[in-house]
Amino acid sequence: MLNYGGPEWRKYNNLFRDVLLKNQAADGTWPHNFTAHGNLHMNTCLATFMLEVYDRFLPATGAATH
Repeated sequence: MLNYGGPEWRKYNNLFRDVLLKNQAADGTWPHNFTAHGNLHMNTCLATFMLEVYDRFLPATGAATH
């Protein structure tokens, strides 16, 4: 979605970013009941990867992502 850019990226970004940040525990993890199939470690890894998109990938479109 980041590489696609535009309003679709902004909509997707607003949806997942806010949910991730809202559900993060005080110790920095995401609880085991955050997803239907995940456990604490898997949820924390996946959420961290999703939030790393801002620093790890440049959009192919050259457009701003935020």
